[in-house]
Amino acid sequence: YEMKGSGAAVAFETDPDGAGAATVNFNSAADGMTDSSFMIGSGGTGPVTANVIHKNALPGGTTEVYGDSELWLSASTVFADGISHGKSEIVMRPGSRLYHNGASVIRCQNQPIVLDAAELLIRYNSPYLNDLTLKNGACIARDMVSYVQAGHVADICRWRITGERASTNDLNVVLVAWGRNADGKATDLTVDVEDVTCDEGADFVMNGGFSVLAGYPNSGLIKSGAGTMRLNGSISAGGRTTCITGGTLMLGVSAAVSDGIDLSLQGGTLAAAAGTENAVKTLFVSEDSAVKMESGASLRLKNLIVDEGVTLEIASPRPNTGVIVQSALDVETVKRIRINGHECTVRDDGTLSERTGMAVLVR
Repeated sequence: YEMKGSGAAVAFETDPDGAGAATVNFNSAADGMTDSSFMIGSGGTGPVTANVIHKNALPGGTTEVYGDSELWLSASTVFADGISHGKSEIVMRPGSRLYHNGASVIRCQNQPIVLDAAELLIRYNSPYLNDLTLKNGACIARDMVSYVQAGHVADICRWRITGERASTNDLNVVLVAWGRNADGKATDLTVDVEDVTCDEGADFVMNGGFSVLAGYPNSGLIKSGAGTMRLNGSISAGGRTTCITGGTLMLGVSAAVSDGIDLSLQGGTLAAAAGTENAVKTLFVSEDSAVKMESGASLRLKNLIVDEGVTLEIASPRPNTGVIVQSALDVETVKRIRINGHECTVRDDGTLSERTGMAVLVR
């Protein structure tokens, strides 16, 4: 096909009176198609498979995919990064599937991608996913490749989790910060999780882990939003301090973090699932924050730093919390720690425990 002009709305659908599926190949540039939209599989009786072969094939505007239809990103060069007529937001509607099938890395660096109860499958190489929204039970699934990348030189590096059902990522995420964005900030990946389950359950299940590409120490991870991200993979050392600015980061497995990792609590909660064993190099607490320990969980800290005027609240089903600090804590730091609403004491082995006592009433 060859399409030109702005303000267009083009639907690709099967014959309403026919049967079966249809395929369309986008193998030339959508020149000058600003403020335009493609609607794939929006009508008809069967699904549409759309293959994006040319790097500038999508319009400047929106590409929406419906029902059982599929969008295959198969360009062998940079996709979307070089579109001259504006961004082309990709919106995958419920039941649809987005395939990454590029013969080389497809850099969706500043391109918004929305998965609404839809699925992203990585078949070949690893894309950069920097402006991503997962909603209503969306899933990034393993097909033939086990990881995706985030960072590069993007101005935006944010994953948003929203909707009414928890979403899932089954792949590892490699953080790649080549430099700093337009504001001069390092390109940390911010995972902004809403409280979509309206309870303490996981709103985003991260079955993969986070790692930093060797030689890119500017890379970092920020957990924000009021929801819970359950980490069933691990955070590897090598990047910037991992920050929790809101909601909860749940360590869902043992060794989700290691003693080479620094964590910073800036108003959020660090939680440890029942029976897990984890270790942290340094836990920084710069705003009122919390640590939540489930039954049988342990968290070993080489260092604990709680800023002046800040309170760290530890919730634990037992007086001996399972939080062990290996370095000595001064008296003022201990005063800033509360356990189940009570004062804290430090045992000989460094375990933070709830201070207990007996009051005697004399008449």
